[in-house]
Amino acid sequence: MYAESVSKAESVTFLKITDITRKGLERPELVAKDGLYPSGIGYEKFKERLYPLVLSRLKD
Repeated sequence: MYAESVSKAESVTFLKITDITRKGLERPELVAKDGLYPSGIGYEKFKERLYPLVLSRLKD
């Protein structure tokens, strides 16, 4: 994956969320009415993935 390899090369943490966005094909509630961007529920799923990482970085 290009974005992941660039983040690694730049020593930036890469957070995989593609699996969440792909679930939007099966779970339309994850996608906003525009059909392009995540819905509030979709962004909540991103937050659930991101929050533990942020907490661990703040403790370091």
